[in-house]
Amino acid sequence: MKDYLWGVSIGAAAGSQLKVIHWDDTSFKEIEEEPYHKIDLVKGNQKVGIATWHMYIGDSYLVDVLKWNGEKLVYDQELYSTYYPIIEKFYKNKIRKLDAWYYWYCLADAQIKANLFDEASKSIKKGKLLAKKLSMLEVVRDFNNLSKVLESKKNTTGR
Repeated sequence: MKDYLWGVSIGAAAGSQLKVIHWDDTSFKEIEEEPYHKIDLVKGNQKVGIATWHMYIGDSYLVDVLKWNGEKLVYDQELYSTYYPIIEKFYKNKIRKLDAWYYWYCLADAQIKANLFDEASKSIKKGKLLAKKLSMLEVVRDFNNLSKVLESKKNTTGR
């Protein structure tokens, strides 16, 4: 019995689907699917995962790093931390060209996932300030919610 990964394009805005297909010597069965706009292979210490980039706004993305646990795709903290420098470089380059709140939001999300809590707090403050200047109250609320996620994760990891 074997499991296979297939990437299926849907459209530019809709993105693509990563499908996990199981072959049991007589038929194929789809057992998992994960949406993405960009995808990357992540090699860690004795394991391999997949970074899925989900379009947020324009050319900004929320990133997850997943691995196959034998039954389904699951988030992998260690592989995320390994991959984080690539995400950070992507956003630092974007912010250098355009200091936009949505880049700060996605960077803060990545920093929270990588357990970089001080950096995430600073990114949230910078992005929230930009959103306030633009009177984008809904976006300010989104940053406030991201702050709550940050505090919750801080409390559960004990940092």
